Formats: sequence, structure tokens, C-alpha cells
Amino acid sequence: MSFTEFIPTDRDPTWMPHARAVGVESDREYGLAVLTELVREMSRRAAAMKQAGVTNLAQLRSTRGDIALPRILTVIDEFHVLLQGNDDTAKKAVTLLEEVARKGRSYGIHLILASQSISGIEALYTKSTSVFGQFGMRIALAGGSGILEPLNQAADSLPIGQVILNDAAGVLSANRRARFPDADVQSIHLLRHRMWQLRTPGSPPPAMFIGYAEYTMDDEKSPVVLPSSRRRKSALVGRKVNIGLAPATFPLDSSPGKNFAVLGTSLVGADTLKSIAIGLSRQHDSGSATFYLANLVSVTEDEVDELADQLRTDGHVAEVLDLSNYQACLRQLNESPPAARGHGSYVLSFGADAASSVLKQKISGSPRPGIEEFRTLLRDGPAKGIHFFGWWRGVRRLIDDLGLYGKEDISGVLALNVRGNELGLLVGQPNLHWVPRHNRALLIDRQEDTMELVVPFVTQGRYSEDF
Repeated sequence: MSFTEFIPTDRDPTWMPHARAVGVESDREYGLAVLTELVREMSRRAAAMKQAGVTNLAQLRSTRGDIALPRILTVIDEFHVLLQGNDDTAKKAVTLLEEVARKGRSYGIHLILASQSISGIEALYTKSTSVFGQFGMRIALAGGSGILEPLNQAADSLPIGQVILNDAAGVLSANRRARFPDADVQSIHLLRHRMWQLRTPGSPPPAMFIGYAEYTMDDEKSPVVLPSSRRRKSALVGRKVNIGLAPATFPLDSSPGKNFAVLGTSLVGADTLKSIAIGLSRQHDSGSATFYLANLVSVTEDEVDELADQLRTDGHVAEVLDLSNYQACLRQLNESPPAARGHGSYVLSFGADAASSVLKQKISGSPRPGIEEFRTLLRDGPAKGIHFFGWWRGVRRLIDDLGLYGKEDISGVLALNVRGNELGLLVGQPNLHWVPRHNRALLIDRQEDTMELVVPFVTQGRYSEDF
């Protein structure tokens, strides 16, 4: 049975009312986010126990009826995938899993781990005893003796449809043979609908993470962006891979480096700039923002024109620039920045690397080449209320455009289909582990020293075959 049975779908709008968060075909990072949330809940309950002067969950429930304290059951299917390899995700997951396994049941938090095999999990080499020792109940299907004690091979001779139940951590003497329940689809369907009908009226469906889903700024379920009354704006680039799919944002202010680069040949890079512009437009009152849209590659011409029309409809100024007047705009912004307080000016360069060779040429009548105007705008723009967002199709091209001392002038990065070793050259981490994935991106905030896996916003129906 798939976890899809727990959530509403187009085929069946009901859901399991007990479910609070469900991940379908989810990423390892989503599993890590779930474990992180469980540790936070343990800390919350531990603090409540200490404050109430009690030592167990039953006592806390009797003294604090105002706190919701249901038992929490977390099921991790194919958990070995979460722990595979020896990267940071696996190491963090093992640490959190061990903490929840050791302490969780004291706070009403329980785990069910399911896997076809538990052998060869590198991240568990020194932790297998401390982790699996907390799971006294073992259920082995045919051929699944690996989950039992090494000398207990009872599951190897099991016929299909039977299991070994063992409530003593797998020791041979505790084996019980049982038939596997025949949970036919119709029975599950009827049970699901019966529970759904008995749910608390008005209760929401579970928070869902669908690994294969794409998200757009036009999606009616997209999160509401910041209100116009909030002074600090944010560039909205997608959704975080976590419980609730929180908005993935890059905050903007007047501090140095508040510029943003999208990296990769995928057209999702253009989609990202479009999403950023629309999100910023919604954070400004009508007429309080100016957008300079530099269309430097032919593949985005129609999208840039449509974006300009949309921004104008929202009441903002939107200028579409081509390569011939792009550098003139950079010079103008350096020499005559907007003076109105609260007015936002945003330069969005679609295919920024296409302008590199032209910007390096000396212009007649100009005191310096366009590349210097570009670097000056990056360096001084945020303090003047001007922020630059560019889509480069290669990391080395961006590094070359920034020059020897300009890397710090772009502190926000969204990595698409670029290699981790090249990305590491930009952010100062030569051994950066990043493997490009379809419909995923790595959001880096160098000032906050954070890296997060996100689902980038894309144009409706975008399937990036080149991702």
C-alpha cells in the first residue's frame, strides 16, 4: 500500500484523519526534516514536563489539559535510503534517529522503520546497536532474517504470506509465526471512509509533500507572500523540502551583497527570475517598484514580454532591455539611483552571461566599460535600494563577471543543473556535495551560512528535460 492512501487525491478527496504529515516519493531531506520536527516536539514536551513538575506523559496529560499531547507514530518506509551513503544528510539523520529512538517513547513519540534490508548501511556502522537496540518488536517477512538476531534464521524458510513476530529484539526463543493479513483494497477503502466521516468537523487534511509535484507562482495553493506594509522584502524562489512546504525565500535589505544569482542551463532559471519578479510585485503597493528586465537570450523573449505586461498590470514600471541598452541602464542606475524612500528597483537579467563579452568592451563616450558598471551596481546597489537578480548558465561565467574581488557581492545563489565542485568555487567550499536533480534546486544564503534543498517555482507544465 502506498502512502497515497492517507491523503486526498483527485480520485478520492477523503483522507486518513489521524495523519498529520505525509510524504509520497519524498527526498531524503524530507525524512531529515521529519526527524528534526520530532526532536523539537520532544524538547517541547520535556519542557512542559519540567514546568509541570511531572516525570511522564500520563502525569503531564492529567495536569495540563490545555496542551495537545497525542501519541505520535512516525512510519519511515525504506528507511535505509535516508541513511545511505556517508554524507551530511545521512550523518544528521542517524544522530536524530538515535535520539528519537532512545528518548521518544518517554514523550509519546514512537517509530516504525520498514526496509527490504538493513545490511550495508554505512552511516550505521558504529550506531547500529544503539539505534536498533531500541526496537524490541521485529517483524520479518519471508527472506527477512536480517532484521532478527544473527543466529535466528527462521524467516529464511517462511512461505509467502507468513511472518515471524518477535518482541524480544529478534532472539530465537521469542519467535512466533503468523499469517500476513490480507488487507484487500476494498477493505482499506471502506475503513478510510469510515474514519474520515468520524473526523472532527473542520479538521484539515495532512500536510503533504509529493516528491514529483511541480509548483508555480500561479498555483492557488501557493503561499501568500509578504504584505506591502512589511519593510523588508524577500525574493520568493520556491518551496522548502520540509513539513508544510514553507516558502523558500532570500531576504532583501540594504546590506552589501544582497543580490541573487541563478545558475544552470535549465530554463527553470528563467522561471525563477519570473517568480522573483511576481513575488516582489505583490510585496509593493501599486507604483512603488520599478523592474528592469534584461532579455539577453532569444529563448526567453516571449516570457519576458509577458512578465512585463503582468508587472504593468500590477501598477509598476517595467522596462524591457535588450543587449544594446542594457549597459546604458546599468550606468544610469549607478549615476542616478531612485531617491524615493520605500521605492524598490530591481534588475533581472535573463541570460546574464550572454552580455559578458559586450560589457567588457569600451564604449565611446563612457568613462569605463560596462563590466565595471555591472560590478559597481552589485557593490553599491543594495544600499541605494537596487537589487540585481541574474540567471547565468555557467558558474565559471559568473565568477569571471564578478572579477577578483566581487564574489561577496552576490550572497544569494540558487543552483540548478550545475556540478557541486564548480559551485564550491563560488561559495568557498571546494568539496561541496551537490548532485543536480529534476525539479530540485539548492538555495544558498552565504550571509546566513545556510544551504537548503528547495522545489523551485516553474512555469505551468514545465518539464525540464535538460535538468
